[in-house]
Amino acid sequence: MKRFDLTGEWISRYVYLNSASESNASEHVVILHQNDNKVVGRSLPQSDGSMVELHLTYDSEGGTLTGTWREQTSSKGRYRGTLFHGALQLLLNKAHTKAAGKWVGFNSSRTEVKSGEWQIARSRSKSAI
Repeated sequence: MKRFDLTGEWISRYVYLNSASESNASEHVVILHQNDNKVVGRSLPQSDGSMVELHLTYDSEGGTLTGTWREQTSSKGRYRGTLFHGALQLLLNKAHTKAAGKWVGFNSSRTEVKSGEWQIARSRSKSAI
C-alpha cells in the first residue's frame, strides 16, 4: 500500500457535550509532523489561548491513526485552563486528505468518561508548513 506523508497544516474539529448536555465543537489549526509511522501535531496559537496536541501512530496498511490527544483549554473560558486528555482513533480517506473517528477522555471533574466525534482535514491554505 502507498505511504502518504501527513506532514502539514490540518484543521482539527471535535464535538463534545458540555455539563448541560449541549453539543459543542472545538476547532484548531494543527501542524502535523510525520517521522516514519509516528505523527505529532500541535495547534497554532489560538486567540483564546487554548491548544491541542496529538501523538499518533500511522498505519499505512489500514489507513488509520491511533494515539492520544491533550487539550489545554482557554484560561478565560468555561473550563478555565483545564487540561483534558484521552485516546483517539481516526480512519483516513483514500487520498489521506481527511480522517474521521472518535475520541475518548475524562470529564472536567474526572468522574465520567466521555466520547465524541473527531475529524481532521488538510488545510487548503498555501501557508502549510
